[in-house]
Amino acid sequence: MTDCIETKSPTLPTLSPLAQTSGQTAARATVWMLAARAFGVLLDWQRRAMERNHLRGLDDHMLRDIGLSRADIEQEAAKPFWKP
Repeated sequence: MTDCIETKSPTLPTLSPLAQTSGQTAARATVWMLAARAFGVLLDWQRRAMERNHLRGLDDHMLRDIGLSRADIEQEAAKPFWKP
């Protein structure tokens, strides 16, 4: 059996009404929101790379169970990590 890990991307925070009134606070919040988004993208890329690597390790019996061929796996695993 294989272990599956489900991950969810972090949700982006929204600006509170108080933060929207102060330019400096809003700018900081924007920077933090961009950082959170970038971190989420990095996590997605890492998860995608790990899943593709895991698929390569499945034997032919497991691939038949999930309805995939070795050619399907090689085609998916050949994609760069940033492409869905």
